[in-house]
Amino acid sequence: MKRPKIIFADLDDTLIFTLSGKTFAQGIWDMQLRLDVLNKIKEICPEYFFIVTNQGGIGKFVDENDFEKKLDYITVAVKSFIKHPDLAGVDAMYCPSMDKEDPFRKPNAGMLSYLTKTHDLFTEGYTKEDMLMIGDASGKEGNFSDTDLKTALNYGIKYLDVNDFLKTSFI
Repeated sequence: MKRPKIIFADLDDTLIFTLSGKTFAQGIWDMQLRLDVLNKIKEICPEYFFIVTNQGGIGKFVDENDFEKKLDYITVAVKSFIKHPDLAGVDAMYCPSMDKEDPFRKPNAGMLSYLTKTHDLFTEGYTKEDMLMIGDASGKEGNFSDTDLKTALNYGIKYLDVNDFLKTSFI
C-alpha cells in the first residue's frame, strides 16, 4: 500500500487500551498507549497525524475538562514519540454528542473535514488519496460497530482496521 501522508486514527482500542481491561476507562489514568501502533506510525512517518474520537460518555462517566487534559497529553506523547522532521502536525478532536445527526459524530465525517480545513491540507496540495483512517470499529466479527470504517467511507478515504494496519507494508 502507498505510504499515507495523512493519518486519521480513532482513540480508544486503537491508540490506547484501558489498563483496567474494562470497556470504559475508570478515570483519565486508566490508559496505556499502544506502542505497537505508535511504532508503526513512526515507521510510516506521516506528515500529519490526527486523532478523531467519539466520546459520548463525557458528563456521564468522565469530566470533560479531565478528558481534554488526557487527550492533550496523548497528542503531545504521540508527537514526541514520532519525533521526525517531516511530521508537520499532530492534532486531536473529539465529539461528546450522542446525537447521530451531529455532523462531527462518527460515522459522519465532520471531524475529518474540520481538521483537513483547519490545517489547510487541500490548499497545501494534499488530496484524499494521501489520507488513511485507522480504527477498531470496522464491522468485523467481534467488533462493537463499523463507525470508523463508515467514517472513512463517508469522507472518501482509505481505511484499515488497526490490526490490519499493523500487518500492512507501506511503500
